[in-house]
Amino acid sequence: MEPQTNELQALSGLLPLAILTTEEKQALAMWTSNPRQYPELTPEETAEVLQTARREKGRQAYLEAYTKQVHGEKQWPDLDARTFRDFVVRRGKARAADRGWADFDIDADNRDILKILALYFVGDERFEKLKPGYSLGKGILLIGGTGVGKTQLMELCSVNPHASYTVHECQVIAEEFAAKDGGKPVLDHYSGHGRVSKTDYTFGQTITGRFFDDLGQEANARHFGNERNVMGEIIQNRYRLGNYFLTHFTSNHDMEQLGQFYGPRVEDRLREMCNIIQFAASAKSRRGSVANPIATTVVEK
Repeated sequence: MEPQTNELQALSGLLPLAILTTEEKQALAMWTSNPRQYPELTPEETAEVLQTARREKGRQAYLEAYTKQVHGEKQWPDLDARTFRDFVVRRGKARAADRGWADFDIDADNRDILKILALYFVGDERFEKLKPGYSLGKGILLIGGTGVGKTQLMELCSVNPHASYTVHECQVIAEEFAAKDGGKPVLDHYSGHGRVSKTDYTFGQTITGRFFDDLGQEANARHFGNERNVMGEIIQNRYRLGNYFLTHFTSNHDMEQLGQFYGPRVEDRLREMCNIIQFAASAKSRRGSVANPIATTVVEK
């Protein structure tokens, strides 16, 4: 049988006692008191506790803000034509520095072109008043001599609030078609719009357009003996697809020359699909090269 509580209490007087200091006895008493009491902290201990608490509070605040930054709702910059032009110039100068160019120049040859593009790529309705037939529902066909800066301007505008797009060279597309694993899948790929899952560089747009560079410089292509005017077919396919504002081009050739190469039907499609913007004939080349004639040879593989 277990001893009774009173008996245990009586026996406790015979147990050995720990040798405690007065401070240690006070500590035992404080911890078992009701309400419980706590010792005072030294100034050093107080400072350390506060620093630890502040550090933990800062860590929690950082984690919450970082989570919101990465996974929270995004708000893209609200750009007007002027601020978009400024962005294009900043990006152009950064590109020039990265690639070792002398500079990225905005001058009499391209200043008005950039103003027109800026109105278009921010979706400013004033664009449609610039010229009869201009529409924000169409894409861009930028025409000018070799080296005037068409490609650079269109590449620098590729991230925009109206409809961001990817960049493709027409000659490379023809070569892809002619490759052993090319053919119809290449046509299908470029005839459709792009899709992205990460939208940080597309203003939240999950469907992106395509910009085809140097239209009319590519050769016809042959895939296993099947010769095709690749870009002509892509233009026709994208015309049937609609959403013309997702299709853009540059070319060294005017509409008459493009019609000679692709035929009147494709020329008509281009006129329906695109806002035609043209550099002045006097615009200087920024790389000093001579314009190439429209390609007429066949790429075969």
